[in-house]
Amino acid sequence: MLKTDIISLKRIKEKIFFWKKEKIFIDIIYEDISFFIVNKFSNFVVHPGIKNLYGTLLNAILYYYPQNYSLPRAGIIHRLDKNTTGLLIVAKNLIAYNYFINLLKNREIIREYDAIVFGQIFFNNSINKPIKRHIRYHTKMMIHSGGKIAITHYFVICIFKEFTHLRIKLETGRTHQIRVHLESIQHPILGDPLYNFNKKINIQKIKSCNSISLQKILKKCSRQILHASFLKFRHPITKEILQFEKKPPKDFITIINSLYNNGYF
Repeated sequence: MLKTDIISLKRIKEKIFFWKKEKIFIDIIYEDISFFIVNKFSNFVVHPGIKNLYGTLLNAILYYYPQNYSLPRAGIIHRLDKNTTGLLIVAKNLIAYNYFINLLKNREIIREYDAIVFGQIFFNNSINKPIKRHIRYHTKMMIHSGGKIAITHYFVICIFKEFTHLRIKLETGRTHQIRVHLESIQHPILGDPLYNFNKKINIQKIKSCNSISLQKILKKCSRQILHASFLKFRHPITKEILQFEKKPPKDFITIINSLYNNGYF
């Protein structure tokens, strides 16, 4: 007599979650039938997550563009960190979405950022260091030989006594890439709460500024001073080369003006 195994099948109910539409203001600087460009403000999450189910850019997009429900990530092509400001591409149909994803994959979308970093940088350079999720802290990323390739190019705009204004060009787009890379060369972004190489030394750099008013402005800095300033790519239909540029927000400009007013290196 053969023994037989008894297999019991249990039907599992799948919970389907629909993202909520929310009437949240979004600053659209360009729009046509294929896509639009958003100028994201600070303290604004792009994609919903465990800690941010509502109040995100995705929720806002679904309110103004309900047809984007059918698109992956509601048509959002790339992301910015919660407190990083600047330009984002959002597709309005599946053809445009797939087009932009391929452009991104093939590194055919030029993305440039402005940043204020601690310390003086005298030469343009590139950082080519792989990045992966941090082994111990899951909200952070880290440089690791087992990570994904990550390449960041930076260009010196102006050198101050204790800081440098950089223009940064991404070749790849890993999570927290700019922030991780700049910390790895010991020049973290001003105001970055997560990637802040030798915090005590950076506090001393703020205190060493000649102007008391400048010290106060820098101490009040509550987010990474990083802004996605520039986008360049070919239009999905016309193939015309388009470029978009947006100046940094008020808090960034206040810091820049204060640094310039207190003298260059």
